[in-house]
Amino acid sequence: MRSLEADIRAWVKEWNESPTPFTWTKTAEEILDSLARFCQRISGAGHQRRSFATRSQGQKDPAPGQVQGPSSS
Repeated sequence: MRSLEADIRAWVKEWNESPTPFTWTKTAEEILDSLARFCQRISGAGHQRRSFATRSQGQKDPAPGQVQGPSSS
């Protein structure tokens, strides 16, 4: 365990000496769509995705076990 901690601390020290900003390669919508597809594949897990339009309009989440359909916006 000490070896792992030492390795992590060395990595952090090196990173902090020459940091580079993280660059997102996908939009939030692309990430959420990918997550929704994943959740669909593992159906029965109880995961669901609400569209941004639904969230921003303050609508409630569907009941547990129900799937939110596409937004009609």
